[in-house]
Amino acid sequence: MKKIIGLLAIALMLFASCTNQSGNSGDTYFKNGDYAKAVEAYSEVLDTDTRNINILFNRGRSYEELGKYEEALEDFSSILKLDENNPNALVSIASIKLSQEEYEDAVYYADLAIENSNNNADAYFLRGRAYHRQGKFEEAIGDYDSAVSIDANLGLAFLYRGAAKISSKRPSSGCSDLKNAQTLGIEEAASMIENYCK
Repeated sequence: MKKIIGLLAIALMLFASCTNQSGNSGDTYFKNGDYAKAVEAYSEVLDTDTRNINILFNRGRSYEELGKYEEALEDFSSILKLDENNPNALVSIASIKLSQEEYEDAVYYADLAIENSNNNADAYFLRGRAYHRQGKFEEAIGDYDSAVSIDANLGLAFLYRGAAKISSKRPSSGCSDLKNAQTLGIEEAASMIENYCK
């Protein structure tokens, strides 16, 4: 009996080592931009560890980078079945919905992320973008305000807040935001400054 328990312990250690190696190789592929191989490596782990939230998230992100949004949404939705308040999955779904121009859905998922993690700059930023795309400039500006108060280095929030302020007839304040965005390395800011801040 002791021999069997010892063999089982060794087998479990080997399995854990293999699982960890597959997850690590997936991370390496992801960092190197080889998203298809990352998906393969993460899928290998998920074949035996279907409830691994980190690996599901990483595979979802890999699918997202490949433009396979339905597959990404499936992985992020699977995470929410395991952890309904998972802010990373909620933000990722909001991001995909925004890119698909499904603005109400983007707002919905960003709302949930904010409710469950109110210091989430990305969630405020994405909700702001969804409002902005709908022409709801004041709501957008409010969310960009929240995003930059949490993360003062979020250059895109300054860029789009500047654009929203200019659209709302506040060019001076908008141009100040565009200059902040430029300082933070956002290339699009230069042409906007040229067009709107003379």
